[in-house]
Amino acid sequence: MGRRQCLREGSFSGIGQHLRATIGLAILLMGLGNGLSAILQRLGDEATGILLPVKLALLVALLWVTLRLGLSLWDVGLKDRRWLQNLSVGIGGGLLMILPVAVYFLFPVGVPGGEIAYEEAEERDVAHFLVWALLYQPLGTSLFEEALFRGALQALALKAMSPRKGIALVALTFGAWHLVVNYHTVKQTSVGEEPVLFLLAQIGAFLGLIVGSLVLSYLRLRTGSLAAPIGFHWAVVVTMQGTLTFIVR
Repeated sequence: MGRRQCLREGSFSGIGQHLRATIGLAILLMGLGNGLSAILQRLGDEATGILLPVKLALLVALLWVTLRLGLSLWDVGLKDRRWLQNLSVGIGGGLLMILPVAVYFLFPVGVPGGEIAYEEAEERDVAHFLVWALLYQPLGTSLFEEALFRGALQALALKAMSPRKGIALVALTFGAWHLVVNYHTVKQTSVGEEPVLFLLAQIGAFLGLIVGSLVLSYLRLRTGSLAAPIGFHWAVVVTMQGTLTFIVR
């Protein structure tokens, strides 16, 4: 009887630790994401290169803390022998999902002037876009965010609560992480000139991120790897930005 009680108390203690860590990490990520976006918005594109090593250092530190809580490399999706195959699956899925959005960008019904103007894309040349798409985006956004959300946060959440609740928490946190960047991105487009369209774009972006997070979490669970969500994330963002860059050329 005493042994069973000890086992139960130890079990509850472990769950409590993971739950506290999950909630703490979720709150930390919401502040971190919006803080980094605010810094980037204030300093401009030159901060992208400066922030990259900072992001990677933060990522290593947070993953180290996660592993210290008893999770393994497999738990956070970093032990994958088929990473290239899973990466390809993610890229293909991302292209399929973002295709309707890219088509709408090319033929924007209801947008003033009949086209979507995007200030950042107007200031970007092809060489700058390629450096961003092949270096800064995959390392500073796709790898960084997926390792944090589908890696550390999802692994902790699945230890602390049911899969449905854990994945929902990850999705809400992922949406909240992007509040500042969504606000400024829409403001820089012609959509931001119309209050109703601006509000709808903000709501749509938040809901789209939640849906996207659910898909990314599914890929993470289905493949057991971070490679698929990283590929998916990269394909969606680069296709979206690439389409906006093409429009203004």
